[in-house]
Amino acid sequence: MPDSAGAVETAPATGVLLDVNNVEVIYDEVILVLRGLSLQVKRGDLIALLGANGAGK
Repeated sequence: MPDSAGAVETAPATGVLLDVNNVEVIYDEVILVLRGLSLQVKRGDLIALLGANGAGK
């Protein structure tokens, strides 16, 4: 089948839904909450965030 006019070539799907690298979060400009967080979430992964109530999850 011939290419459609104006078709755009895309990269192959990797299944990665979220990819973050070296994240840092500071609360109230002085409280370091996260440093160096890297995370890759792929289709079908199950992720859980655990912590006490009111901990800011």
